Amino acid sequence: MSRFRLTAKVRKNADYIALSRFLDDLGLPHEVVQPNAKGHPALRITLPTGTLMDHHIACTPRGWCNAPARVAALRRKLIEAGALAKPHSIV
Repeated sequence: MSRFRLTAKVRKNADYIALSRFLDDLGLPHEVVQPNAKGHPALRITLPTGTLMDHHIACTPRGWCNAPARVAALRRKLIEAGALAKPHSIV
């Protein structure tokens, strides 16, 4: 699938919309990248340190998703990469 067609499909996907909005709010630049072979495309996120991190997403335009769960998974991944501070637990 061409990059243009893939990007057009991904931009209609609920996963992409929720994750893109979250990354925009954090001010982290990101782009859609094609899979190397089979598989799903990914969001390539540029971390504050300058390193790149890929986060795979679905490419179907109307895929059902639990947006808060997708954002929470990405948030955990960003915390592990050191791009976000770990939230303090309230006791």
